[in-house]
Amino acid sequence: MEAVLSIDAAERATILAALRYYQQQGQGDPSNRSDEIHDIATDGDNQISLDEEGIDVLCEKVNFGETPLMLDQVTQVVVFASEGVTRSVAVRDLPEGGVPCVVVDYDDMREHPHQEVGDFERERIGCTREEFDLAASYIW
Repeated sequence: MEAVLSIDAAERATILAALRYYQQQGQGDPSNRSDEIHDIATDGDNQISLDEEGIDVLCEKVNFGETPLMLDQVTQVVVFASEGVTRSVAVRDLPEGGVPCVVVDYDDMREHPHQEVGDFERERIGCTREEFDLAASYIW
């Protein structure tokens, strides 16, 4: 999943300067960095860090080398609720291919009274709610 950040010009310039400094210090080569910086660059060894070329590409993105995604161009899903009940769900700027959306309605379990909750959830979202919660960001 990609994140959309809202940063101002000074923040963008600072990020760009920090990236270029990191690059000038040879930090694109893992052997040149401290354990602490390596841990940050690899997200605790969960990612492969960027090399010199990758840092250049990232600098271009930060410097709007690609067309920036403006907030008003982002598909927005809005859930309207009152008293704990969903009243409506609306989508603004729906892209041509649509937006993946799954509704997990536990009332549907009545049709399968012997089915375990975890199995019901796996059928709908590919994992249990507990597993989903580990990576989810709840907006409501």
